[in-house]
This record gives sequence, C-alpha cells and structure tokens, in this order.
Amino acid sequence: MPPAAPQAASTPAAQSTPPPAAAADATDAKDKKPAAARDTVSKPMTEKQRKKQEAKLRKELETPYRKWLNEDVTYIITDEERTAFKRLNTDDEREQFIEQFWLRRDPTPDTEENEFKEEHYRRIAYANEHYASGIPGWKADRGRIYITFGPPTKSSRILPAELTIAPTKKVAAPLQPTPSSNGVTATSRASAATS
Repeated sequence: MPPAAPQAASTPAAQSTPPPAAAADATDAKDKKPAAARDTVSKPMTEKQRKKQEAKLRKELETPYRKWLNEDVTYIITDEERTAFKRLNTDDEREQFIEQFWLRRDPTPDTEENEFKEEHYRRIAYANEHYASGIPGWKADRGRIYITFGPPTKSSRILPAELTIAPTKKVAAPLQPTPSSNGVTATSRASAATS
C-alpha cells in the first residue's frame, strides 16, 4: 500500500500558495532582471529615506570623528573643510581626509613628524591644564585664544595697586529749593557745590 498523502496538501489554501523558494523565483521571473542588476540601480531617495540616512550619518559621526571635528580641530578647520568632512560617507574616507588635513598644514612635509599637528595638540593640553574652570580649558575663551594664536609674546600682570583711576570732572550740584526771606521758595545751586 502506498503511503498516504498528507491532508494539508489537499486543502485549497495549501495548493494556491507556492513554497518560499518558488515565490523568489517568481519575483525574479516577473522582473526579468537578475537580482544583482536590480541592486545596482539607484532610485531617487524619498524624504524619509534621506532623513534616515542623515540620522545614520550623525550617529556615525558620534564616533571619534565627531570628537575630532568638534573638539580637536574646531578652531583651525575652515568652513569648506568642515562641510566636505560632513559629506563623507565611510570611515575610510574620513581617515583619508584627516591625514590630508594634517599633511596640508605640515610645515616640513619631508620629515616624519608633523610639527604643526604636534604643536596643536600641545596647545590643547596646555589650555586644558591652565584655563579650565568649570569647563574644559579648550572651550574657555583664553584656551581658544591660546590654541589659535599660541603663547603670548609678551605677558604682563596688572596688580590692583597699580591701577590708577582717572580723576573725575567736577559737575555742578543739582538744583535744590531754598527758602527766601519773602516766603517764596527759590531754586539755587547747593552750597556744597560752591565750596
């Protein structure tokens, strides 16, 4: 006796739905394009897809690259460079951009050391050590000036005893009412101003 056929296969619903592998083949046949060819054709992005991609990019920039952009080089990067950096899509592109960024500023490209880069990070460390007060030193106004322009060429301190206050001009006293002998109040300058 032959084995019995499963009952589920004879139901109308089971007969109308093809197995999953057959469904994929039907889709490929319907499109008449191989799956690989469909993936390479790009469609214009919808607003939702564009926002999703921007959010993904922002999230990627929260990595060390965001710190590099918003903390390490925030005072020395140009607006054009910042815009170009934000347009980059992969970490490899960002790494290459950072390398080129420092190479453009290297005063002696023939040497292994990048003196500009070393001096920049030394200034950040100095600012953080000497100008921090509730906020990191690189964020403080004095730290920003130090990082941007370097150490001062001349430094002087003004002590409170050395401050001189410029003499003030004597100003006429305000008009004040004074009683007169006939009972009428007259307006005159205060006697303190005349002495």
